[in-house]
Amino acid sequence: MPWPVASLFGVGAMTGMVVHIGTYSTEIGVVVESTVRTDVGGCVNVGKDDCIAHLAELLSKDQEVRKQITENASSSITVEAIFRELATGVLDDEDRSKIMIPLASGQKAAVVGDDGEQEEEEGVLNVAKILATGDTKTIQQIKDNKNKKGAAANAAALAAAEKAAHDRAAQAAAEKASDVQTYHLASLNIDVKVGPVRHRACEPLYRALDGQQYGSSRTVQEGMTLVMKNLEPNYRQVVWESIVLTGDLARIPSLSYAITSHLNMFLLSNPDRETDEQPNHYRILKMPAGQLRSAFTSEYYPEFKNASTNVAPFLGASIAAKAILNGHAISKTDYNQHGPAAIYLASALE
Repeated sequence: MPWPVASLFGVGAMTGMVVHIGTYSTEIGVVVESTVRTDVGGCVNVGKDDCIAHLAELLSKDQEVRKQITENASSSITVEAIFRELATGVLDDEDRSKIMIPLASGQKAAVVGDDGEQEEEEGVLNVAKILATGDTKTIQQIKDNKNKKGAAANAAALAAAEKAAHDRAAQAAAEKASDVQTYHLASLNIDVKVGPVRHRACEPLYRALDGQQYGSSRTVQEGMTLVMKNLEPNYRQVVWESIVLTGDLARIPSLSYAITSHLNMFLLSNPDRETDEQPNHYRILKMPAGQLRSAFTSEYYPEFKNASTNVAPFLGASIAAKAILNGHAISKTDYNQHGPAAIYLASALE
């Protein structure tokens, strides 16, 4: 049973795309009606190890973190090794909700309100919007424009916008100060506090880091789109509607949303336009809510309730084994060693 089929089977699908983020690479498999399209799949040379190396470098540049480590580091352990140990601990922490991977710049989880611009009063610029975009040249022009029409209104708006910007900066600083998590360093036997820098841990997956010792010049989302170019157009949209992330990093709840948010640049600009060549939307598959039930065995799997999709391949193989072997299950230990081929070991016990 191929792993992409097992992964989709675990979330109740038979057609879709499985993105498996491994240690050193990310495998992308496409399944159409329970058949793996080996002529369509691909691989991107970036994985969890690149994320560990990237986070270790970021932590080494964080003054607060570096101070905590250098004060306790011994000569027998290099500081670089300690930063890597800490980075590994951050990504391996059981509570993966401590890491919140940001969405692509300019993308939101939901759009509130309409997209129409309010008509601006003549002579009065939208200073709040200018401040938000960081257009300092325009701000300076506003300051120098006191003798022109609307100068008084512009000055009042500028003052209000600058106050709002200051308040937002103060709020952001307060949130940053409170956004701290504690991780244990076994080599030094100390607890280290790590701030918002940890949220950047998975950047090598969705940001091109060409020329670095880690990462790749090709991102995971680019690999996904290149794979789909080899698939017949009439299957593309249905596959885009069934994306599953697997691998250890899939336990980070926000990662699948972050990676797929970078796919927006490849979507149709007009979602109402119909074409088979380019998708107009995508959908991320999660583990079914509530108690999982196999349509083949009518059996419930309560232990997988609220689980992340990193367990989807094992669940899919387990469901298949019980259907094939009259209820005989495969163990997680056997699956970890042999993958879906563990079904053969279970069949030997029949």
